[in-house]
Amino acid sequence: MLILGGITTSCCLPVVPHIRTAHRLKPLWSNSASRLPSTSREKTKYPANSPRAKDITQKLAIFIVKDLRPYTLVENKQFRSLLAALDERYQCPSRD
Repeated sequence: MLILGGITTSCCLPVVPHIRTAHRLKPLWSNSASRLPSTSREKTKYPANSPRAKDITQKLAIFIVKDLRPYTLVENKQFRSLLAALDERYQCPSRD
């Protein structure tokens, strides 16, 4: 649902071309969203004992336990891709 000037519409597709041309803006959901340039710091993984890695791992464990998800979720390719998109320095624990 999209609200424009007090008018509610259930379809926003006709609005997308207007936004791109008239306002020279990209929608937030665009697949071509720009990212900040990568630095060498971003490529270095967190050490397993770093506070950030421990915090993410703990929250991941709580998510798996409380939602009764299989622990093998962390080995799922798409799940790992999601984690990398959220924080590419985090290395998810695995059996390896």
